[in-house]
Amino acid sequence: MSCMQVARVLQSYLDGETDESTARRVARHVEDCRRCGLEARTFREIKHSLARGEAPDAEAVARLRSYGDALAEGGKQEPGA
Repeated sequence: MSCMQVARVLQSYLDGETDESTARRVARHVEDCRRCGLEARTFREIKHSLARGEAPDAEAVARLRSYGDALAEGGKQEPGA
């Protein structure tokens, strides 16, 4: 899977809403891709913060926005940049 393909299904994958084949492909990509792995961790951090009734970490939100912007522009921005 490409980063763009993973970005389209990452939230569904993290919520356990993808089929087994897609879940395996996303998991493999997230393990191998530093950028997408960081974004998966960022999604998890935000999700757990919200589940605890806390405001999400501002840095995590900024990383997620940066990732989304880079994907929308088709760029290859480094995580956290």
